[in-house]
Amino acid sequence: MIKELFIRNFIIVQELTLSLHSGMTALTGETGAGKSILIDALGLVLGGRGDTRLIYQGEKEIEIKAIFEISGYISLFSWLEAQNLKVTEGQSYLTLKRILNYKGKSQAYINDQLVPIKTLREIGECLVYIYGQNSHQSLLNHKVQREIVDIYGDHEALLKNLNIIYQNYRFFKEELTKLNQASHGKNSRVELLHYQLQELDYFQPNTEELKSLEQEQKQSLHQVELVQTSEEILNMLYQEDQRSVSALLEQVHKKLIRLASLNPMLKEIESLVTTATIQIDEAASQLSHYLTSIDRDPNRLAWLEDRLSVYYELGRKHQTAPENLPLLVKQIKAELDSLESIDTQFDQIKAKLTTISEEYLNLAAILSQSRYKAAKEFSKKLNEILPNLALTKGVFHIEFTSVKNEEFSSYGMDQIQFQANLNPGQSLQLLNTVSGGELSRIGFAVQTLISEKKEYSSLIFDEVDTGIGGSIADAIGVRLRELAAHKQVLCITHLPQVAAQAHHQIRINKYYMNKKTTVDLMELNKEQRVEELARMLGGKEVTKQSRAHAISMLETAQ
Repeated sequence: MIKELFIRNFIIVQELTLSLHSGMTALTGETGAGKSILIDALGLVLGGRGDTRLIYQGEKEIEIKAIFEISGYISLFSWLEAQNLKVTEGQSYLTLKRILNYKGKSQAYINDQLVPIKTLREIGECLVYIYGQNSHQSLLNHKVQREIVDIYGDHEALLKNLNIIYQNYRFFKEELTKLNQASHGKNSRVELLHYQLQELDYFQPNTEELKSLEQEQKQSLHQVELVQTSEEILNMLYQEDQRSVSALLEQVHKKLIRLASLNPMLKEIESLVTTATIQIDEAASQLSHYLTSIDRDPNRLAWLEDRLSVYYELGRKHQTAPENLPLLVKQIKAELDSLESIDTQFDQIKAKLTTISEEYLNLAAILSQSRYKAAKEFSKKLNEILPNLALTKGVFHIEFTSVKNEEFSSYGMDQIQFQANLNPGQSLQLLNTVSGGELSRIGFAVQTLISEKKEYSSLIFDEVDTGIGGSIADAIGVRLRELAAHKQVLCITHLPQVAAQAHHQIRINKYYMNKKTTVDLMELNKEQRVEELARMLGGKEVTKQSRAHAISMLETAQ
């Protein structure tokens, strides 16, 4: 349950700490005093949407912190561990915090650990249920009606398993559709692929060959230049006359041998020239070998160009780079294998679909039976509550309709409709035909039943008694007090009949100070509660009669 709520710089609240207790707590005050601001602040710390316009005028950030007592809340501890959040053995308190600054940046914390807002929202959905004054409108939605039955029937595990089967069913259904589409043009596609494969297999494209051909073509295009220049260089290095490099070096070498015999200091220079002579001879030899190795076949270049042109033409034809042609061959073979095995695949997937469909129908039938049982019990309990809400002759009923077998869905085979007959002599009607006040009371009854099933630690009812009074208000107050026997109940109310049923009462006041509006609160003792209930009964002027009435209401309720 909520032990404490701290609010700083939120709307018109500058700083406020609200301590709460178990049982039922009524939040009361003048109209416009800011009672719903507390609920809005709690909604924010539970992961609701933030807005910089919520920041107290002149301040830079909102800070909201909620402390929960969680001892004995086994499922919550499991959830915290699954989120890798620190959980101390025997831990009895959990702190949620939300900060929103003027730049719109929002931070969320669980036990001082930074977490995504989504995580705060998920834990908030486990801890607190907030029922607003217009929440009953969602009761007209058939999806919401089905979800209510599933919550009451504890169908979470069944629905999870059913959804897994449904997703598998959808997957194989889509695969079957793809195979059907592929099979329509199968014969012509297979014929085309065989033709393409035959053409490519005949040519036998090879990436390494393509690289080699392109290199050889480049060399062949410059063959004349390569041969002529190489021959010129060879003549310059090693021709018969005395002007060749080789001959000149020989002359220089002989002279250096003579000089080195006269002066040993020239021996090293003589050695260098000897080495140069050897290297010139080796260069001439290799150049001569290169000239003899050149293929001077005049038809080779034409063959190269023809072969390469086929590579480029096939690349254009198949809209791919020439070097990717070998990969294309593999892809065509794979597609051919797939197309030629369509019939086998089709039979296999149909068999899988049949199996999955049977699994789905079996589980959907179990879910339908459980829903029917839950709906029957739910309707019975709701019909027991309605007379206490001044719907004495009211009858509530849940209508089931099964959809066709081929119309599978993630939620099963049932269409669920809430119906009511609130006037004797009339037939059952959909809820959208009842009045707003009647729908509000039915909605309140529905939500109180649901809140008993869910493991919420705290229930908050925000002005759900709007537009009602008298005995109906008494009944709503009594119902809230009954819920508070097992869960913490917070109720914002304008009705003294409801407030009197509370175990605790807090008055919210709005006042002006330093040209700013702000809010404070006061937990009321017994005497103060009498005064507040008397005000709620008779307005600003508290009379002896209203005070006496307030005392009587408190004594009766307590």
